[in-house]
Amino acid sequence: APMAEVHVYPNPAHDIITVACTNDQHQLLQLTLADITGRVVLADVMTLDKRTLDIASLSAGVYLLRVSGANGDVKNVKVVKE
Repeated sequence: APMAEVHVYPNPAHDIITVACTNDQHQLLQLTLADITGRVVLADVMTLDKRTLDIASLSAGVYLLRVSGANGDVKNVKVVKE
């Protein structure tokens, strides 16, 4: 089943973000967080419908979170780190 909407909260964030999406089949979803130059600053995976990421060490700015499913489904969410 494709992912439904991907939600990231809080956004803007300071230390921790939670990534939430419908993942009923517990498929492996790849998470990559890239800065505005496209450099990947954090990579992780999730198999449940929620995953927390620690962004405390990242510089303030705008990032793009890419959530990729095994079926080729991709969602992008803009994340602001304060």
